[in-house]
Amino acid sequence: MFNSNKKKEVTAETLQSEKISTIIAQDVTIHGGIDATDSIRIDGNVEGNVKIAESLIIGKGASISGSVSAANAMVAGTVNGDINAEGGLVTLSDTAHVVGDITTAKIVIDENAYFKGKCNMPENETAAESSATE
Repeated sequence: MFNSNKKKEVTAETLQSEKISTIIAQDVTIHGGIDATDSIRIDGNVEGNVKIAESLIIGKGASISGSVSAANAMVAGTVNGDINAEGGLVTLSDTAHVVGDITTAKIVIDENAYFKGKCNMPENETAAESSATE
Protein backbone atom coordinates (compact mmCIF):
# COMPACT_ATOMS: atom_id res chain seq x y z
CA MET A 1 0.00 0.00 0.00
CA PHE A 2 2.73 2.47 0.92
CA ASN A 3 5.61 1.81 -1.44
CA SER A 4 8.70 3.73 -0.35
CA ASN A 5 10.75 2.18 -3.18
CA LYS A 6 8.79 4.06 -5.83
CA LYS A 7 11.10 5.73 -8.34
CA LYS A 8 10.48 9.34 -9.29
CA GLU A 9 9.54 10.01 -12.90
CA VAL A 10 12.58 11.05 -14.96
CA THR A 11 12.08 13.41 -17.89
CA ALA A 12 14.51 15.33 -20.08
CA GLU A 13 13.78 18.46 -18.00
CA THR A 14 14.47 16.78 -14.64
CA LEU A 15 17.61 15.19 -16.05
CA GLN A 16 18.98 18.62 -17.05
CA SER A 17 18.26 20.07 -13.61
CA GLU A 18 19.78 17.16 -11.68
CA LYS A 19 22.66 17.85 -9.30
CA ILE A 20 25.98 17.09 -11.00
CA SER A 21 29.01 16.24 -8.86
CA THR A 22 31.66 16.16 -11.61
CA ILE A 23 32.21 18.08 -14.85
CA ILE A 24 34.75 17.05 -17.49
CA ALA A 25 35.61 20.34 -19.24
CA GLN A 26 35.80 20.93 -23.00
CA ASP A 27 39.59 21.03 -23.15
CA VAL A 28 40.02 17.71 -21.30
CA THR A 29 40.67 14.34 -22.96
CA ILE A 30 40.58 11.20 -20.84
CA HIS A 31 42.39 8.13 -22.17
CA GLY A 32 40.74 5.34 -20.19
CA GLY A 33 37.41 4.67 -18.61
CA ILE A 34 35.33 6.55 -16.08
CA ASP A 35 33.50 4.84 -13.21
CA ALA A 36 31.42 7.09 -10.94
CA THR A 37 28.59 6.80 -8.46
CA ASP A 38 27.16 10.33 -8.76
CA SER A 39 25.82 12.19 -11.80
CA ILE A 40 28.41 13.74 -14.11
CA ARG A 41 28.54 15.98 -17.15
CA ILE A 42 31.09 15.44 -19.92
CA ASP A 43 31.94 18.37 -22.20
CA GLY A 44 35.36 17.01 -23.22
CA ASN A 45 36.51 13.75 -24.78
CA VAL A 46 36.65 10.25 -23.32
CA GLU A 47 38.42 7.37 -25.03
CA GLY A 48 37.17 4.46 -22.97
CA ASN A 49 34.06 3.06 -21.33
CA VAL A 50 31.92 5.25 -19.09
CA LYS A 51 29.96 3.71 -16.20
CA ILE A 52 27.84 6.04 -14.07
CA ALA A 53 25.49 4.85 -11.31
CA GLU A 54 23.32 7.97 -11.61
CA SER A 55 22.73 10.27 -14.61
CA LEU A 56 25.13 11.22 -17.38
CA ILE A 57 24.97 14.37 -19.48
CA ILE A 58 27.09 14.47 -22.64
CA GLY A 59 27.46 18.08 -23.79
CA LYS A 60 27.20 19.41 -27.34
CA GLY A 61 30.92 19.36 -28.12
CA ALA A 62 31.72 16.20 -26.16
CA SER A 63 32.67 12.81 -27.57
CA ILE A 64 32.89 9.34 -26.09
CA SER A 65 34.55 6.43 -27.87
CA GLY A 66 33.42 3.45 -25.83
CA SER A 67 30.35 1.98 -24.23
CA VAL A 68 28.19 4.03 -21.87
CA SER A 69 26.25 2.70 -18.89
CA ALA A 70 24.14 5.02 -16.71
CA ALA A 71 20.83 5.17 -14.91
CA ASN A 72 19.81 7.94 -17.36
CA ALA A 73 21.69 9.55 -20.24
CA MET A 74 21.20 12.85 -22.05
CA VAL A 75 23.27 13.06 -25.22
CA ALA A 76 23.97 16.31 -27.08
CA GLY A 77 27.43 15.28 -28.34
CA THR A 78 28.92 12.19 -30.00
CA VAL A 79 28.93 8.61 -28.74
CA ASN A 80 30.65 5.85 -30.70
CA GLY A 81 29.58 2.84 -28.67
CA ASP A 82 26.57 1.25 -27.03
CA ILE A 83 24.43 3.10 -24.47
CA ASN A 84 22.82 1.16 -21.64
CA ALA A 85 20.25 2.84 -19.41
CA GLU A 86 18.09 -0.25 -19.03
CA GLY A 87 15.70 1.05 -16.39
CA GLY A 88 15.90 4.74 -17.21
CA LEU A 89 15.67 7.39 -19.90
CA VAL A 90 17.93 8.15 -22.87
CA THR A 91 17.48 11.53 -24.54
CA LEU A 92 19.16 12.36 -27.86
CA SER A 93 19.07 16.11 -28.48
CA ASP A 94 19.05 17.66 -31.94
CA THR A 95 22.89 17.82 -31.92
CA ALA A 96 23.42 14.19 -30.81
CA HIS A 97 25.39 11.77 -32.99
CA VAL A 98 25.19 8.18 -31.77
CA VAL A 99 26.61 5.11 -33.52
CA GLY A 100 25.81 2.07 -31.40
CA ASP A 101 22.94 0.17 -29.84
CA ILE A 102 20.77 1.68 -27.11
CA THR A 103 19.10 -0.30 -24.32
CA THR A 104 16.62 1.73 -22.29
CA ALA A 105 13.13 1.76 -20.80
CA LYS A 106 12.32 5.17 -22.34
CA ILE A 107 13.82 7.13 -25.22
CA VAL A 108 13.40 10.63 -26.63
CA ILE A 109 15.00 11.42 -29.99
CA ASP A 110 14.87 15.01 -31.21
CA GLU A 111 14.20 15.73 -34.87
CA ASN A 112 17.76 16.40 -36.09
CA ALA A 113 19.55 13.80 -33.94
CA TYR A 114 21.63 11.14 -35.73
CA PHE A 115 21.25 7.57 -34.48
CA LYS A 116 22.66 4.51 -36.23
CA GLY A 117 22.06 1.29 -34.34
CA LYS A 118 19.34 -0.74 -32.67
CA CYS A 119 17.14 0.31 -29.79
CA ASN A 120 16.24 -2.40 -27.28
CA MET A 121 13.45 -1.66 -24.83
CA PRO A 122 13.07 -4.50 -22.33
CA GLU A 123 9.48 -5.09 -21.35
CA ASN A 124 8.57 -3.81 -17.92
CA GLU A 125 7.28 -6.96 -16.16
CA THR A 126 5.11 -5.07 -13.67
CA ALA A 127 3.44 -3.07 -16.45
CA ALA A 128 2.82 -6.26 -18.46
CA GLU A 129 1.39 -8.00 -15.39
CA SER A 130 -0.93 -5.13 -14.49
CA SER A 131 -2.28 -4.77 -18.05
CA ALA A 132 -2.85 -8.55 -18.23
CA THR A 133 -5.03 -8.47 -15.11
CA GLU A 134 -7.23 -5.62 -16.38
